[in-house]
Amino acid sequence: MRQLCYSYDNGCIRLIQTGFDQFIVQYGKQIEPDLSYAAAACVLGRVIMHSVACDGRLNSDEAHESEDSEPYFSNPVPAK
Repeated sequence: MRQLCYSYDNGCIRLIQTGFDQFIVQYGKQIEPDLSYAAAACVLGRVIMHSVACDGRLNSDEAHESEDSEPYFSNPVPAK
C-alpha cells in the first residue's frame, strides 16, 4: 500500500501512507520514512511551518508585535 494523503506547496511537501500507522513525509529532497501517525504529524507540521516561514508568510519577529496583537490561536483546544 502506498497512498498520497496530502500534498502542499505544489507537491514540495507530501504525506504518504505506506501501511497501517506507517507514513512517509517528503519535503523537497528530504524524506522521513517509517513514521508512526504521531511522528508523521509532528514532522508534517514542522515542515509546513518551515515552508511558510521561508516564504515570509509567518511573522516570528517579536519586535513587530504590538501589545494588543492577538495570538494565532485565540481559543486553544482544551486539554483532555
